[in-house]
Amino acid sequence: MTLGRVTAVTVCCAALLCTRMTLLAFGLPRTTVLLRHFARRRNAGLAIERSGGADGVVRDVALAAALLPIRARCLEQSLVAHVMLRRHGFDASLRLGVQPYGFAAHAWVEIDGRPVNERSEIIRKLVPFPGSFA
Repeated sequence: MTLGRVTAVTVCCAALLCTRMTLLAFGLPRTTVLLRHFARRRNAGLAIERSGGADGVVRDVALAAALLPIRARCLEQSLVAHVMLRRHGFDASLRLGVQPYGFAAHAWVEIDGRPVNERSEIIRKLVPFPGSFA
């Protein structure tokens, strides 16, 4: 693993922990308002090249979630992936959906209508809320 990747995964670990604490303290609406500030795009070209594109960013978030001693849920992972992707110059959207029977809720991130941190088969079972969040 390169130093750049280690740094990216470390940043994702910190972001997941901060996101979890913010969700617990303030709830989803206030958390998304706070994360909008951090999701502003910056210096996209260099960051995308180093991270391996959108898939690299999503892999870094997933690896960070696996390394944490607490379980990072889909909402926390998707919020962090959304922020990281936006900072790397991608036009990412946070999506939320529900499975109405056998109730289940889920969060994922899309770029150009394509889920990037979840398989399409999972998304097809859900009824997405209209629009995107964050």
